[in-house]
Amino acid sequence: GIQVMAEVHLIGELEGASGFSCPNLFCRWKLAHGSAWKVLEGRREGQTQVDHPQANTNDVILLVKKDGDFAKWSHPIDVHLATRGLQGWPKLYFQVWREDFFGRSDLCG
Repeated sequence: GIQVMAEVHLIGELEGASGFSCPNLFCRWKLAHGSAWKVLEGRREGQTQVDHPQANTNDVILLVKKDGDFAKWSHPIDVHLATRGLQGWPKLYFQVWREDFFGRSDLCG
């Protein structure tokens, strides 16, 4: 017979972040779920672009970050899941990283 599965749609946006003392932030995210869940469409993990806040001073562009500045990402998340049970509900995990002047990545939070 046909097994009916409940479906869940996770639709949202990683708008950005604030409260970090370092510039050039990006976010890595990952969806975790129990064994009864299956991703039908969408990505299980992803990464935003790096937000490079800039200030022009005497025709020189400086990368700056002040406490309270907001890193803008506007990164979409759209995942369609199905499940055979209620255990192991999906969870989103986030890590905020920074990119240095040489393009290297360091965990920021």
